[in-house]
Amino acid sequence: MSSLQSEFVTSHGQPIKRGLDTIIQMDEISIRSGDITLAFLERNATAFCGVALKSTKGHIELSDKKKVTLLYVWDLPELSGAIQYKVDCPDGILKVWNIYKIDNDRDLTKAEAWTNNSGIIVEVLGVNRRRYRCSDGIGEFEPEFIFEISWSDQFS
Repeated sequence: MSSLQSEFVTSHGQPIKRGLDTIIQMDEISIRSGDITLAFLERNATAFCGVALKSTKGHIELSDKKKVTLLYVWDLPELSGAIQYKVDCPDGILKVWNIYKIDNDRDLTKAEAWTNNSGIIVEVLGVNRRRYRCSDGIGEFEPEFIFEISWSDQFS
């Protein structure tokens, strides 16, 4: 079987169907301005994983009030189970994808994504809540890293 990466290239980034699973590279949450909660549920045993959040035309506000367009949130044992951020997305889209490190480099400003058999299965748990089952790029597609995002949009 070919890698997910080569299948995503062939499909021009469209979802891939494997058995009963639909696998994507990146999700888009419809939100203009509001709060999101990111909760890490299961840690990957073989790779150091996290989540990338991107507001292309707006920002994500950090706890120190700094505003960024792209944020890497790593699943660190010292973080609480749930983390909240204020987001502003004038185009109505917050992009979400899994990131990982396949070496022992702990530089948290660098990440890998979308390589080899990396992919995401999204479960819609409600209008404003999703669960993400993610695979790093190592070996076969094994969605071991699991997190949830819930949100409230002040314009909904």
